[in-house]
Amino acid sequence: MPRKRRFFPTLFCGEACDARELAELKRLATPLPFEGGQTIFSEGDAARSAFGLSHGVVRLYRLLPDGRRQVFAFAFPGDFLAMPLAERFSSSADAIGEVGVCKFPREELKRLIETSPNIMRLLIEFAARELQSAQDQLTLLGNGSAEERVAAFLVNWRRRVARLAPVSQAVPLPMRRQDIADFLALKLETESNVRQAGTEERHSHCPARCSADRTGANRTGRREERVGQSSQPRPARNGVLAILKSQSDFVPPTRVPWRIIRTASAHAPCHAKNLI
Repeated sequence: MPRKRRFFPTLFCGEACDARELAELKRLATPLPFEGGQTIFSEGDAARSAFGLSHGVVRLYRLLPDGRRQVFAFAFPGDFLAMPLAERFSSSADAIGEVGVCKFPREELKRLIETSPNIMRLLIEFAARELQSAQDQLTLLGNGSAEERVAAFLVNWRRRVARLAPVSQAVPLPMRRQDIADFLALKLETESNVRQAGTEERHSHCPARCSADRTGANRTGRREERVGQSSQPRPARNGVLAILKSQSDFVPPTRVPWRIIRTASAHAPCHAKNLI
């Protein structure tokens, strides 16, 4: 992530808001720091406040009735952590490492949005991006193999990081392996199994166009890839999954080498464009 820390109102508005709108948004913002692992808000809580991210990365997730966790997004600086007009939070938000958040009183922010056409437009654009991301994620989880999911994740993660600051040869990856697995609906055993299979077979470059034989085996309605589920697991491609180590977890933040991102870019599925 970029070292220079900026204020959420400036990140969200960019050059799209006039001076009055930006000044009002700054006036309503109360900066709050959170340490890694702290919960910013919980699913089902009354949304008396809205939250925007100034720096760091936040994990957005829901808990399923059986206790499993589904991570559905990683918020970046400039993102609202939930739709600011909702009366209740539809998900939980936890800090990944140290983060800075701006807290807004919901009713006052709602009035500002209603009287500020530029902020309203930016909020509509934000909602549209969230909807597109959800659709892309559903497509990937429903049709993509374990390798395709991880490849798409790495490529899109680098794209998002690059929007905030120039990216070096190694891309920062602040979350834990379990976070990635929960985001991609994978088992940790799958990642280790696929990574080991990759050492036994080398693959040539995949065509840019998605083919039926590439995804047909995955259109069976299954929700998760599991170890031993297939008698012939799809091997990893040139270390795309090598960063997901065989140990139970790795200590973040880690950095993904550029060669792995380049390999992932060659093998990411064509239907996965804006996942995170």
